[in-house]
Amino acid sequence: MERHPSTYAGKGEEALRDDLLATLSTHFPGATAETFNKTGKTDLLIRHENENGFVAECKFWSGSKSYHDAIGQLLGYLTWRDRRRRLSCL
Repeated sequence: MERHPSTYAGKGEEALRDDLLATLSTHFPGATAETFNKTGKTDLLIRHENENGFVAECKFWSGSKSYHDAIGQLLGYLTWRDRRRRLSCL
């Protein structure tokens, strides 16, 4: 995206997410978008061997408050297994 900004200029969050999904799907067949996980739909989810390997929310930067809100939103989508696995990697 940084190398070809004109390709992505003017696209909304969903269109950019779909571009990311298309790229991820070439390497991770279990990649999905808008997938229900625990309490809501996460923007990007990669499953491997029936376990979540990657859970992400796509957001436009709009300041630190929105950043912290997005982290809270993402944590609400994680199961206890997702949290344990992710937090142990930090």
